[in-house]
Amino acid sequence: MLIPMILMPFLGAWYIGSMQADSRAWATGGSVPMTMFFTIAVGSSALVGFYGLVALWYGRLVDLPHERNRELGRTNGGKYSAIA
Repeated sequence: MLIPMILMPFLGAWYIGSMQADSRAWATGGSVPMTMFFTIAVGSSALVGFYGLVALWYGRLVDLPHERNRELGRTNGGKYSAIA
């Protein structure tokens, strides 16, 4: 279910918009550390959302090259060859 991930940017914008003006100013440029943490939070959320979309596009969360080698019948005989 990606519904919470889709709602996250809208809820974040609502939260920033509902803050008091002085607190919002600190988080969006009034203080360098607060702006840094705000930017890191937005960036990491965007990366998680991008990963979710890629997983949705492929339809699974697996190591694709390993799966392709298994489909072709290739094994390397290593310690992970018995894992199916």
